[in-house]
Amino acid sequence: MFLLGNKIKIIVVLVLVAMVLFYAWREKRRMLAITPTQKWLNAAGSILLATNHGDFRLQGGRRKSWTELQKTKKMLDEYWGITDHNSARSEMEHLIDYGMRSQYAREMEKLNRTGMGKLTMRQLWELEKKKNPSASEDSYLPRMVEAYRLHGRNALLGWDVGRAAYILQACHYVGYLSQKETMELGVKAGKMAQSYFNCWDDLLESYMLGFQFWNEDDIGHPDSRSYQRNLIRRRVQDGNYCIPTPFDIVPWNAPLSADDI
Repeated sequence: MFLLGNKIKIIVVLVLVAMVLFYAWREKRRMLAITPTQKWLNAAGSILLATNHGDFRLQGGRRKSWTELQKTKKMLDEYWGITDHNSARSEMEHLIDYGMRSQYAREMEKLNRTGMGKLTMRQLWELEKKKNPSASEDSYLPRMVEAYRLHGRNALLGWDVGRAAYILQACHYVGYLSQKETMELGVKAGKMAQSYFNCWDDLLESYMLGFQFWNEDDIGHPDSRSYQRNLIRRRVQDGNYCIPTPFDIVPWNAPLSADDI
């Protein structure tokens, strides 16, 4: 009985070891299931991907399920007006070529014409405090004007590219765009970002600036949507969402190819 008991223990240990090794092998295969270019797009769209509880080891962060498919279709319709191939292609091309950075440029130029765009940061801050006594240098007006002075319309390039990287793959997931179309448009957006920004942090900062522009709030205020979204950004960057982080998996200047499928 003693020997039999030891044999059972050994078998249990071997089974557990085999299960651990199988799990590690399966996770590695899942990690290798998407290409370097797709991993780059996941990293570029990381804030949206994490917001939607996606898995960085999957294309677009999505698992194949009927429920997820319906949820994604609903999201594309409600937020983007995308319901088929033509609307998907049109919206994504406009996002990549113009995006919200065009609207941003128009609004900042309007401020310049009124003279507000020439005010100092301190003066802009004081204007914000008249509307919101708790305003800071992280408030809407000072941040938007300062960013435009430094980068022009490209201050929001990361916002447009980050959304494109995620939404393009969502369009492919539901069948509105082919894999080839998704990769071609994704690579176009990615190369634009790589040619302007120097690193992942630059792109993420630009993404958050765009999110703040959209919400017109104070990213430093804990009750603001921008503050809450920035917490997600920090979780992803610091490795609190997943390890390794998407930025550790693929380098910023990784070669991007539409044929990388």
